[in-house]
Amino acid sequence: MSWTKKYLLRPERVRKVPRSFSWIDHRLIRDGHLLRLQPHEILLYFFLVLVGDREGLSYYALRSISSYLKLSPQEIELARTSLCERGLIAHREPLYQVLSLPEEVGVSRSSSQVPRGGQARSIGEILQGLLKKTPHE
Repeated sequence: MSWTKKYLLRPERVRKVPRSFSWIDHRLIRDGHLLRLQPHEILLYFFLVLVGDREGLSYYALRSISSYLKLSPQEIELARTSLCERGLIAHREPLYQVLSLPEEVGVSRSSSQVPRGGQARSIGEILQGLLKKTPHE
C-alpha cells in the first residue's frame, strides 16, 4: 500500500475551530451513506450541518434554503423527506435536526452496488454541477 506524505500547502491558512462550528462525521463516507444520496439530498444535508448549532438544530425557512441552495422548494421537500426516511435528519416545522449517524448500514466500500441515480461521482463533481445550475432550474 502506498502512503502519501501529508504536508500543509498553505501553512499561513491553517483552519482553526471557531466558537461556532460544524462538523461532518467521517462515517458519512466510510459507512456508505453518501453513496446512496442524490445530489440535492447531499446539498441539503451539508447545508443543515453548516447552519446547525451544537445539537444539530436549525430553523431556516423553506424559501431561504431554496434561495441559498438554488433548488426549488419541491426539490428541497423531496430531499428533506428522503433524509428523514434515511434517519439522517429530523424535521418538524420550523425545526430541523441533523441526527447522529445510524450505526453500520451494511454497505462496504467494495460493494458492487451502483448507487441509485447512476454512476458514482465525487463530492466535488456533484457540488460543481449543482453550483452551475441557475435558481429553480
